[in-house]
Amino acid sequence: MIIIYMKNTYQISHIIVTDIAGRVVYSTSGTGREQAVNLDGKASGIYFVHITAGDKSYTEKLIVN
Repeated sequence: MIIIYMKNTYQISHIIVTDIAGRVVYSTSGTGREQAVNLDGKASGIYFVHITAGDKSYTEKLIVN
């Protein structure tokens, strides 16, 4: 499980996790500056976490061992 925390004042509205091929493996909507993402059972590899917060969008690479 990973915790995503926004340091700025934006509230997380949506999180999408995709695998290296672009397939959605996790998606959630929420409110708040902190959101838990459970990737238990997912294969090891590279994933991308797409976060929408306020009028901003962020994408981060995540490596699961």
